[in-house]
Amino acid sequence: MNHTGLGSFSLDGVMYRFETLNPLEAVRFGNRVFKVFGPALLSLAAAKKDDGEAAGEGVLAALAPALSGFDDDKVSLLIEEALRRCYTPQNEALRDEVVFNRWFMEHPDQLYGAGLL
Repeated sequence: MNHTGLGSFSLDGVMYRFETLNPLEAVRFGNRVFKVFGPALLSLAAAKKDDGEAAGEGVLAALAPALSGFDDDKVSLLIEEALRRCYTPQNEALRDEVVFNRWFMEHPDQLYGAGLL
């Protein structure tokens, strides 16, 4: 059991920490995430081969309509909300706009990956 209220994940060898959600917040946030990303995930699942392997180009073809339907603003807000609960490896809070901008200017390749994780 996590008694600190913090979790962690690693992205390309960079360890981020994040504030965990209480169960009710997690349900609400999860529902918002699924509403935005659910159609693409369902399209991906439908594009799998019978043996569970991704169907290559078929996956991209199946995902294209779902991805084109993403609401850019909703995706941006979800990623921003998730990242605002995160801390850099130096324990600087990404909710601080100066820290956020400095960190991701130095590590632009981490922005979307960290937001999605």
